[in-house]
Amino acid sequence: SDGFNLGTLCVIDREPRTLTSTEAGRIAALKRYGILDTPPDASFDRITAFVARVLSVPIAILTLVDADRIWFKSRYGLETREVPRDPGLCASAILYDKPWVIENASEDPRALANPLVSGSLGLRFYAAVPLRSSDGFNLGTLCIIDKEPRTLTSAGLAILEDMAALVMHEMELRMEARTAVATELALRRQVVTIETASRVAESEARRRFALDSAQIGDWEMDLRTNVAVRSLRHDQCFGYSTPVPAWGYDTFLAHVHPNDRAEVDRKFQHARATGGPYDVEFRVIWPDGSVHWLLSKGCFFHDSTGTPVRIAGIQIDLTQHKAAQIERDRLALVVAKITTPVMITDACGRIIWANDAFSKMTGYACSDVAGRTPGSFLQGADTDRATIKTMHDALAARIGFEVDVLNYRKDGAPFWQHIKADPVADASGTIASYISVQSDVTSRKNLEALLWNRANYDLLTGLPNRRLFWDRLDQEIRHARRMEKSFALLFIDLDRFKEINDLYGHEVGDLVLQEAATRIRNCVRDTDTAARIGGDEFTVILSELGDGSQVDNVVRKLLDVLSAQFTCHKTLVRLSASIGIAVYPDDARVADLSTGFGVERR
Repeated sequence: SDGFNLGTLCVIDREPRTLTSTEAGRIAALKRYGILDTPPDASFDRITAFVARVLSVPIAILTLVDADRIWFKSRYGLETREVPRDPGLCASAILYDKPWVIENASEDPRALANPLVSGSLGLRFYAAVPLRSSDGFNLGTLCIIDKEPRTLTSAGLAILEDMAALVMHEMELRMEARTAVATELALRRQVVTIETASRVAESEARRRFALDSAQIGDWEMDLRTNVAVRSLRHDQCFGYSTPVPAWGYDTFLAHVHPNDRAEVDRKFQHARATGGPYDVEFRVIWPDGSVHWLLSKGCFFHDSTGTPVRIAGIQIDLTQHKAAQIERDRLALVVAKITTPVMITDACGRIIWANDAFSKMTGYACSDVAGRTPGSFLQGADTDRATIKTMHDALAARIGFEVDVLNYRKDGAPFWQHIKADPVADASGTIASYISVQSDVTSRKNLEALLWNRANYDLLTGLPNRRLFWDRLDQEIRHARRMEKSFALLFIDLDRFKEINDLYGHEVGDLVLQEAATRIRNCVRDTDTAARIGGDEFTVILSELGDGSQVDNVVRKLLDVLSAQFTCHKTLVRLSASIGIAVYPDDARVADLSTGFGVERR
């Protein structure tokens, strides 16, 4: 101050480098605040403790990013006082002028390689708001940390931003106060200028605005007079729309719910005796008789003898938060216990939560599959690829879907699963998760398959019946027309079959039909169709003919096998067959039995 240079602040490296003017200016701005390496401060400690409490995180830190380190002015839930600047996440957070939020560091490319994430600390959640000086430099952060992934709501982010603003207001106020003191000493203890006083008042107004925006009521009580000074928001927490004329500790206790009063007083007296923080949730009764929940936090201040003489703190109305939490717990319990399987995934399809009914249906407990996609453990070789693509495409497009899919239980048993999944947006409108309601529809699918088989297959021989035959014939005509191919249709009639029925009975006749069906099926390819269209009449569709000899060969085989002896219940039966042949497109181009499609019989 008297013009002498006493030393330097320098940085050294073995390689040539340049300190950017922006970083140099930021470091200079940080030094001007005179807060680095100062003792713990109750004002800042109350802020970090409040942030951790309200946002339900284990760690809250007020950091200042120095040239080569990150120093913690205040920390809640952490013992370390400082860490190297690299690889600290706060060093990255100050590069931005808006909040920096990493909800799952194990998946966020900004943090994947950071040793704080991949190392033993196992950091997963990080959210920071830059502490921006009045001249535009980011000095550090107010950040929250968790070892579990989590989502920061817009309301939570607003609280974090308001508290960061409150920190900067406090730092600005202190720097201005130091400046004022230095000015006062330099001017031989003259009165602080009106301009400085105005700036202090403006800083206090900003602090008051931040508290009011966060709906936080602050209070301060002189323990020697038992008189409290409060903000209007404080009195509003107790049901008053206008300031209460007089308020002391006895007045406060009188508003506390009778069932909570003893516990509140016990915690207050314990904190006063030990010098620790005062922190308690309790119910209060408003003048209109309604009951509300409050969070009260405070810190004691002592005189030179160690006697507590003052306590200052905050009040927050938790009534809506408590009601919402009760409703969430109630809904969670209902969903967890209902018999309908329910599953919640993130936007990429990774499982976040599943209820007991899902575990009962699949055999997998939620703890076994959390973080995995359902397809990684439910799907098998027989799961329809087209259905899987439908689900993947819906997730990529952030839309809902409804499918039936063949999956496999934990014990390997197949089952049909009906899934209806709908996207869920967060407060900003971004799709953040999916909720799916599921059911086991194996019985329905089996019944549908049984009914379809009965409608399309002959019960006696197992061959396609007349209905399925016409469908296959129509498909074959369409395919042949499109591919410019030919195919043959054989009409087979068993000769003398009525005589066998009359002579030996229907039981032997049924056995003959079954054996005839087997012989016919064995004479054709898997790609061909053999059908029974009624009585002793059969048809064969020979697909994609190579040449005319192919039809002749099949017909000869059929005539040979059908004229061979049948043995049914030790009864020897012989019959023959007549076969009509039509070739597409030479003999016909449409399928119509009424016009007769057999142009040749053998």
